[in-house]
Amino acid sequence: MAKTYPSDLPGLNAPNIKSPELDTLRKLQAELPAEYSVFHSVHWSRADEKNTAYGEIDFIIMNNTGKVLVIEQKNGMLEETPNGLVKSYGLTKKVVGDQVQRNIGYIRDKFSKQHPGGGKLHIDYLIYCPDYKVININAAGIDRERVVDGKSKASLSDYIKRLLDAKSDASPESVRELHEFFLSSLRIVPDVASYKSSQEQVYRRLLSGLSDVIDNLEFEPFRLRVTGTAGSGKTQVTLAFCDRMLAQGKKPLLLCFNRPLADRLREIADSGVTVNTYYGFCREMAEMAGVPVDFSNINKDGFWPDVQERLVAADLTDTPRYSCLIVDEGQDFLAEWHEIIKLFLTEDAVQLWLEDPLQNLRGTDAVPLPGFVTYNETSNFRTPTSIAGFIKQSLGQEFRQRNMLPGLGVQMFEYSRKNQLEGKLAHRVNELVKAGFKLGDIAIISCRGMDSTALRETDRLGHHYVRRFTGKYDEHDNQIYTEGELLFDTIFRYKGQQAPVIILTDLDESLEINERTRKILYCAMTRATVLLELLIEETCPWLEAFRKSI
Repeated sequence: MAKTYPSDLPGLNAPNIKSPELDTLRKLQAELPAEYSVFHSVHWSRADEKNTAYGEIDFIIMNNTGKVLVIEQKNGMLEETPNGLVKSYGLTKKVVGDQVQRNIGYIRDKFSKQHPGGGKLHIDYLIYCPDYKVININAAGIDRERVVDGKSKASLSDYIKRLLDAKSDASPESVRELHEFFLSSLRIVPDVASYKSSQEQVYRRLLSGLSDVIDNLEFEPFRLRVTGTAGSGKTQVTLAFCDRMLAQGKKPLLLCFNRPLADRLREIADSGVTVNTYYGFCREMAEMAGVPVDFSNINKDGFWPDVQERLVAADLTDTPRYSCLIVDEGQDFLAEWHEIIKLFLTEDAVQLWLEDPLQNLRGTDAVPLPGFVTYNETSNFRTPTSIAGFIKQSLGQEFRQRNMLPGLGVQMFEYSRKNQLEGKLAHRVNELVKAGFKLGDIAIISCRGMDSTALRETDRLGHHYVRRFTGKYDEHDNQIYTEGELLFDTIFRYKGQQAPVIILTDLDESLEINERTRKILYCAMTRATVLLELLIEETCPWLEAFRKSI
């Protein structure tokens, strides 16, 4: 069995996790002998006085002969042209052979600069297109022995051996030097797409367990309180329960505290489910009941208690009645809210209440729910082991870790002056994009409120425009965001959501070491599904705890 670098790719030994490159890596690992080394997702860079160029090679193979083979994998359809095989990327077309030769040239150049006067680099190539059958190999302008297509893909390893197993006069020292070159000089990085795909599939599979437990509970009347830790799948359980209630002919009402979460749930829930925040629901019911409310005073103290009093005193004959209530983020609700919500429920309404006391960032008391059965779920299915270990050690927070994927861990970047934050952020975003993450995979999350964050007026980080809430709403009461692909938000608004990469900001002197801050950090860190990054000012009281835990 061949050695692979890096060796910690999630899903490599899980055949149910699929991706074209991952399937090829499994094949190479299983079919090539032990003296072969397979470097995958190899990123190179070449800088001169004017330009810096970046590229990626799918696989580099070498063995103890001192020869090197570059493999370029192209999935999907190709086009045979007089210039060679061409792969289309939208409106852009790339000649595969030229791409391979360019990559080889950069590798040669980098090796010669690092080893002046050293041995010659013997490097060859192979184009692997498992989804396409080359019709006219001569017209494609490529050596038949260097193309493995759909007809010959079963013999990929045989092609590699023929190209690499020729006799060589390379010394053991030269082979070791080459091996170290590919490990250190080139940026050997994980396949980001495989990490994301593996996480999504494993998380989805694990989450089915909690839904199955709830589906199998039977008691009358059905009043269930689920206390679940971050990553236990409360939101997914919410959606599955809504579907179950609809199938039983019930009319579900789904309420949460957080507006961004409500908007997201509204997008993905069945159209038969009424989704709203608690305040949004009160506003809607007040309008239906004909209660006059002056929303120009919405920011004044006592506004919502006054609306609630008017609603309780109103004639609610024309307002709807729901036969099912699901509350997400129950830790943020007040006891009086539940009493008002019950005005709009049928007498036998099914009720599911989900909460996590560790994410109680508002300091509210637990809502008493007499007659409810309580189910406690302490398993975290979302957070990978490398991030979970950091959370447990740095925050002292214990939970059952059920996701055994490694993830890409935690990275911390320190800065000394507040005016350095935006530059540091822009650099990190650029590096993440180079590593293969998309802007939509990244969420920059502040540990402070939107009014006090250092990024409250930031519209752009480097070349990337930021998408953040402006604090305003359109005529349909939709939140207005700035135009951009890179999300910035606060943890108080981002609760209940997740992203492959979370970058935490505003880690500064304001974060005292106390229980409230611990909950804020715990809630924020558990949003990351693949990679967690901390941009931390040197004055932050948590700095040493984080340093010791990295």
